[in-house]
Amino acid sequence: MNETTYLRDEELDLSSYYVKTFLWMFMGLLVTAISSIITAFMGNAFLTPMAVIILAVATIIIAMVFTSLFEKVSSTVAAIMYFGIAILYGILFSSIFFVYNLGTIAFCFLISAGLFGIMALYGYITKKDLSKWSVLLAVAIIASLIALVINIFIGSTVFETVICIAVIVIIMLVTAWDINNTKDKSFRNLKNSHIYFALALYLDFITIFIYLLRLIGINIKNK
Repeated sequence: MNETTYLRDEELDLSSYYVKTFLWMFMGLLVTAISSIITAFMGNAFLTPMAVIILAVATIIIAMVFTSLFEKVSSTVAAIMYFGIAILYGILFSSIFFVYNLGTIAFCFLISAGLFGIMALYGYITKKDLSKWSVLLAVAIIASLIALVINIFIGSTVFETVICIAVIVIIMLVTAWDINNTKDKSFRNLKNSHIYFALALYLDFITIFIYLLRLIGINIKNK
């Protein structure tokens, strides 16, 4: 096998992997949308503050367990955990239908898809090794979380606007970083890595979408 053939096979293998991963990501988003609509239709009266906390903690725990064990569990268990996270997020986010109209939600979804797609494409086509971004992105994420906590006490809409924009930019960079990292074949060969990768991209997209909604919500609130 000559080098040209090898590189072509590698590219086809990577493309096939991305197709499978994005299909899983899309299914996760679809499950979230359906569970969110069903919960909103039911009136989500059961989502008391305590229920929200319990669901949020459950989501975090499942995500942490999945991240730690995705290589060791069966594909069925990995899929159940993935879709379980998607359903929980859908329930938690059902309140957006009572805060924003469908036009605003659809607009934010399309913009999120555009921003996500641009950075995913960049992560795929760039020849640069983006692994060097890891420390910087980790620091930026921690800083943004601290800023969010601080703003709970300050209550500044200007500060919140800046935070929302910063988080969106950070997660866009994380998206490119996630895509770029999967060029490492050793990762792709891990069991259930496509589901793990789909979850990472799913969370990137969801975060961009939610913070875009928050950004619009701040603007609406100030009018």
